[in-house]
Amino acid sequence: MSNLNVGKVFVSSGLTLASYSTASLPASANVGDVVFDTTANTVKVYNGSIWASGSSGYELQVLVVAGGGGGGHQVGGGGGAGGVLYDSSFFVSTGTKYGVYVGAGGNGALGTNYPSYNGEDSWFGDFHVARGGGGGGNHNVNGNGCNYGRGLPGGSGGGGGGTNNSNIWYNAARGGHGVPGTGYSGGAGWGNYTPGFSGNGWAGGGGGGASGPGANATNNPNGGGQGGAGRSITIGGSTATYGGGGGGCGESPQGTLNNGGAGGGGRGAGNSGSVTDRDGSDGLGGGGGGVRDPGNRAGHGGNGRIIIAYAGGQRGSGGSYTSSGGWSYHTYNYTGSLTTYTA
Repeated sequence: MSNLNVGKVFVSSGLTLASYSTASLPASANVGDVVFDTTANTVKVYNGSIWASGSSGYELQVLVVAGGGGGGHQVGGGGGAGGVLYDSSFFVSTGTKYGVYVGAGGNGALGTNYPSYNGEDSWFGDFHVARGGGGGGNHNVNGNGCNYGRGLPGGSGGGGGGTNNSNIWYNAARGGHGVPGTGYSGGAGWGNYTPGFSGNGWAGGGGGGASGPGANATNNPNGGGQGGAGRSITIGGSTATYGGGGGGCGESPQGTLNNGGAGGGGRGAGNSGSVTDRDGSDGLGGGGGGVRDPGNRAGHGGNGRIIIAYAGGQRGSGGSYTSSGGWSYHTYNYTGSLTTYTA
């Protein structure tokens, strides 16, 4: 058989393909090889795993949301949102299987001297990968995995912690970097050696969001940075906001400055403030909120989600299938296991 490794074949007069019955199709071939199946009476193309009908395929809309990062502790920064990746037109071949994994949110710091954790990556196939959000920085600067106050990089970066060490401002209290196109950086923390510090209180920066950076902390007792805003996505006929950054905490109770970002970001909590709503929202990839009170853990990042949508009735299989307004949806939530979508 002559190998034909091209995506499309345009013929003006005539073309003779190698012919096989379905039972005798070659077990080994190169991706893109084209043959004629005499049993099915159709052209087939080898896609790397099966011989798929060459004329059979359709376009998807794909949304991939990674797990959000956990918040930092004791004047901690907010966790960065999980990366948000949207593809409005992705062609799939009927019968092809695509790997699907939805990332979990990262744990928030459990207390003083404990680190925060990044969220897990989410992916669909080989070309749609969103990175987990970065964990928020801590007040503690004595190592032990606490990153010396600095927010961790991720899909969106974690906010820096409100630290009290003289070497931290340019190296440690900064927010972590986000991945361009899927998220933004976290805001910087505020501490003793921040330029302009006047003793009004430490504060953590906000975690980065999918459509904007986390806010820097400010020099006041309630100066935790607000989490970065999430990204509004319309997939099929449904619109929602994903990837809000977690709020950084100040030393005083919660306030408007340390709210989580729209799109599931958890709230930062001050010294005596409520710690409700500190966790990022599952399914939206929100970052966890930072906390001050040593008796409470920081907010956990929200789990990610993957949604596949296409026009018309059901054509593929995998995930939780629903239909609405002329669109078909396959939704995948975090399970801890690799699964598939079959086109």
